[in-house]
Amino acid sequence: IQDLKGFDIKQVNCLDDFDRSFIHSAIIKWYGSREAFTDFVRGPLRDELLKNSPSSLAYIPFGYAILLGFVCCSMSWEYMVSYLKAGSSPTWIASYVVGTILAYNLVWTVLALRGALYLCDRLARRSPACWDYLKTALCWLFLCTWQVSGAMIQEVAKGLGLEVCIAWFGFSLCLSAVSWRLSR
Repeated sequence: IQDLKGFDIKQVNCLDDFDRSFIHSAIIKWYGSREAFTDFVRGPLRDELLKNSPSSLAYIPFGYAILLGFVCCSMSWEYMVSYLKAGSSPTWIASYVVGTILAYNLVWTVLALRGALYLCDRLARRSPACWDYLKTALCWLFLCTWQVSGAMIQEVAKGLGLEVCIAWFGFSLCLSAVSWRLSR
């Protein structure tokens, strides 16, 4: 998408001359000239595509992000049922729901996915093979570090009580709000 800034219809190749003349005549009919089409691709089309691309951090629509978050929550709901059956205290169950299910599984994991998509888009430019491997390793390292740090925070928060879990949830919601705000 970034390359559309330098798009030029004269640089586009077509294997069949009939196709080339057909496409160019349609472009002239719809846009008035080849230059007008080139300007459209460089300007409004590029802007629209950038607005809806992974680089905008809004690649995952909010509803889909929540749906993905609930997938991550499914196993934790099973654990919660086992904690309930084992007779865990209501305060500990509430800490588990707020700290693990909501803060970590729902919010933190969706943020990890958004961050990974953002990095993949930013680092996608072709490089020599060794640099491509390094960029892939950096994306993987980011994702692992993000998830492990979140898991550690949620474990500590659960151990310290419901108030700390609520603070952890608030912190993760604030990060999420900043992320969604930056994507606009």
